[in-house]
Formats: sequence, C-alpha cells, structure tokens
Amino acid sequence: MSAGPLRVLVVGQTPPPFGGQAVMIEALLAGRYDRIHLEHVRLAFSDDMDSVGRFQWRKVLLLFTTIARIWWARLRSRTPVLYYPPSGPNLVPVLRDLILLCATRWMFSRTVFHFHAGGVSGFRGRLPFLLRPLFDLAYGRPALAIRTAAENPDDGLAFRASRSIVVPNGVADMRGTVPERAPEHEGPIRILFTGVLIPSKGVKVLLEAFVLLLNEGRDVELELMGRWGDEEFRRECERFLHQR
Repeated sequence: MSAGPLRVLVVGQTPPPFGGQAVMIEALLAGRYDRIHLEHVRLAFSDDMDSVGRFQWRKVLLLFTTIARIWWARLRSRTPVLYYPPSGPNLVPVLRDLILLCATRWMFSRTVFHFHAGGVSGFRGRLPFLLRPLFDLAYGRPALAIRTAAENPDDGLAFRASRSIVVPNGVADMRGTVPERAPEHEGPIRILFTGVLIPSKGVKVLLEAFVLLLNEGRDVELELMGRWGDEEFRRECERFLHQR
C-alpha cells in the first residue's frame, strides 16, 4: 500500500514584492508533483522592496501571528517537513529567523533550508554571545540545505546539514510572448544589473569589472536597477567610481 506523497510545509514570501526569492517560491508552489504535497504559510513581512530587511513594529505582530499559523498548519495538515528560506546576513531578518525557527522547528521531524540569500552562517560571530546558542538551535543540522550556485557560501556545510545540494534558479522562457526590440548595431554595449544592491550580490565586483572594461577603452554603459541595502554601501560605491 502506498504511503502517499510526502507532505511539506513551505514557509516563505510570494509576490508582492517581486524579489527573486519570492518569485522562485511562487514557482515552486505552482509546480505539479507526484511524490510530494505542498502546503503554504505565506510570509508577509515586506509589502515592497524598500521594506525588505528593515525593522517595523507591525512586523513584530506579524511574526507571532505567522508562528501561530505555522503551528496550526502543522497540526491540520500533518506535514513532517518544514521548508524555509533563511535570511541573508543582516541583523533584523536574522533575529526574525531566530524567533520563528526556534518556535517552530521542534514540531517537524525534518527541515529543509533553501538559501536564496547566502552567507547567513557567517553572521554568528557578529551576534552577542548570549544569542549564539539560539542561532545554533535555529539553523543547526537541517536535513537538507539547498543553495542556488556552487560559488555561493556553503551555509549547509557550516550548519552541518545532513545533505547539501545546488539547485540553480530558473524561470519560464517568455521569448515570443513579450515585445522584443532588436539591439542597436551602433552605440555602447549596455549592461543591466537587477537586484538588491548589497555586497553579497556582487555589486562591488561588477563595478570593478566595469572599470576594467572602461580602462581597456571599451564602449560600455552600466545600469543598476534596485534599491540600496544601506546608505553607507551606496556611498562606498559612489566613492569608488569617482576615484576612477
């Protein structure tokens, strides 16, 4: 007799806002699967990209209502597996994770961490000493760790995951369904970067590569589309460009 599909509780943000992580979780939930059944508790801490990773009092209330919804979903749907995308290495979302995961992981026999925002394992040393045991309890020893590229920080190894794999992101090819414009044969090569403008996204590396191209006499333009993670990093990037 078949035991039926494995039931998984997906806890994660779906659009809006239309960040990469939210889009990929929406794609995960939209898939059709034979051997797993997905339940979803939506994270709704951010209404737009400007509020991502920032403290707001309403998020405190949302945190505890989200924990209650996870408890209820676990009991109602009998999902033994928790799927969760940990935060990036920033204080406010890490503190959110500590509270949420310490309050919920104990209810599940297995936890899957999907590191869309890599590098959180390196944040432990920046926390006060008293919070480090909570950090270990929240993130330690998941059954499976997923990262989107082999070049990303190996958070699964740092957290002693039972298994670590690489699953690249991908979305449906929309070519032929949206208007297209042929590239101009003359004029500069235009490079477009889209995403949150933070160091872990490789923004500084991109700027350094752009300067190298200019120094070689290449006719290129660079456009950055996204919000700055913080004003200090924005000023650092502006100083870098002005000095060159």
